[in-house]
Amino acid sequence: MQYELYIDVFFLINAIMDWMLLKITGKILSCKVGKMRILWGAFLGAFLTCIVWSIPGIPGILKLLFFYTFVNVVMIQAGLGIRRSRELVRAFIVLGISAVLMAGILSLFRQYIRYGSLFFGCVIAGDYLAGGILWMLQQLFRKKFGTCRIRLEHAGQNYDGKALIDTGNRLRDPVSGEPVNILDPEIAECLLKEEIPQMREIAYHSIGKENGVMKAFRIERMIFPEKENMVIKNGLVAVSEEKILCEDCRMILNPDIF
Repeated sequence: MQYELYIDVFFLINAIMDWMLLKITGKILSCKVGKMRILWGAFLGAFLTCIVWSIPGIPGILKLLFFYTFVNVVMIQAGLGIRRSRELVRAFIVLGISAVLMAGILSLFRQYIRYGSLFFGCVIAGDYLAGGILWMLQQLFRKKFGTCRIRLEHAGQNYDGKALIDTGNRLRDPVSGEPVNILDPEIAECLLKEEIPQMREIAYHSIGKENGVMKAFRIERMIFPEKENMVIKNGLVAVSEEKILCEDCRMILNPDIF
């Protein structure tokens, strides 16, 4: 049996699907990228897919393997700007789940997809539905907040108290890529009585404040008594512009430090 492949139609369909999947993945992972970059990643993924499937003599299983590994990784890096291996694996998994979910949703509209005029409408509906389902699952199964005891040591000053572990805090240093923790300004002032450290500015986004800047420095030691006295040396800490008063906690931890 022979099939005719219209490469222009094949490219357009793949570009649309890749754009939808990258958009969902970026939303789930809170990637701060523009629409044009996502579109560029989708076009690149569709272009590579067309090349892979147009090369004769290669078994279909190898083409599928190449598509689901190399092409997807390149598409994620180009469209979402993800480079770190851990985040790349996470994005790869979310993209795969999104693709399976999207395929299942589109199968519900199969009887309508045969009509070209309704294809794009079904894809857009599937995009919103898949994105909504993944977002609800994310909110349902993740524990957003947790607390732990912490001891801070810096320049001969100490602080013992509670810290909030917030999975919504994904703040990272744009230079080193390290996770950044947020400290109450009063606690920071106490720790810095004997020393004025070298500060750097870190931009952030939050509810009610689209663009903000915090001063950050490296703290000598963060000790976690409840985690077998785990010690983090020279961790990055940003000084909050406002007081932190949440469940008696004076510090917000980035969970990636663990």
